[in-house]
Amino acid sequence: NLTVKMPDSVPAFVSQQFTALVPAVFSAVFFLIIRYVIAATPYGTASNLVYSLLQAPLTNVGTSLLGTIVFTFLNSFFWLFGIHGTELVSAVAQPLWYAARAANFDVFAVSALAARPYIVTQDFSNMIIFLTGTGITLPLCIEMAFLCKSERIRKVGKLSIIPGVFNVNEPVIFGLPLVMNPVMIIPFFLAPMAAVLISFGSMYFGLVPYPTGVTVPWTMPAPFGGWMMCNSWMGGLLQIVVLLVSGAIYYPFIKALDKKYMEEEQQS
Repeated sequence: NLTVKMPDSVPAFVSQQFTALVPAVFSAVFFLIIRYVIAATPYGTASNLVYSLLQAPLTNVGTSLLGTIVFTFLNSFFWLFGIHGTELVSAVAQPLWYAARAANFDVFAVSALAARPYIVTQDFSNMIIFLTGTGITLPLCIEMAFLCKSERIRKVGKLSIIPGVFNVNEPVIFGLPLVMNPVMIIPFFLAPMAAVLISFGSMYFGLVPYPTGVTVPWTMPAPFGGWMMCNSWMGGLLQIVVLLVSGAIYYPFIKALDKKYMEEEQQS
């Protein structure tokens, strides 16, 4: 309530500027003081302070195997209820993954052969965790289109293959559906978890190079996306292995659902 009050004869749009004058000056002085206090510390700037005390430790946690598994689980969990899990998880994880990508790129720009610090980056999430969409569903779509007998499953599978190639899988998530589907809950969680474990382990033990930090468009199809991510054909091969494993996980469950749908179609 500390304001500069103007006479009633002054137009409202003018007096409103003076109303904001005192809090504006107070805010400016307050943050100037904060700036000079931080400048007197070893951090030098507020950006360095935030990075050192918050972002760097959080990046190490968010890019660890355990942290990545937690993010992957939450992503599938939210999608299961029809909530866009990728957007929710990314709100927390993306700043950490982008920081890891930048750190890897800084090393890669100096030397392509130097050891890069992070496995899990924004490109790792796009090309592995969200490969062909949440749940890694492209193998499922292919099985639906060519290995199932139910007409409704076959139609949804055929419609979902092309979007799935470019990492878009809402057609199968809401068309099969995977949302609120008790039969498909288990593989929908297991497939991305297996992808993370296989990919993290392959990179950690040196079978596949770490992501370079070079930005790869999230719609880049496999195996080209993995190849570009790692600057090695081994990254593309890793994506193929992940897709094959995901297909094996989904197969018995989609066949069980196919049998159920076939019985319903025959009755109707």
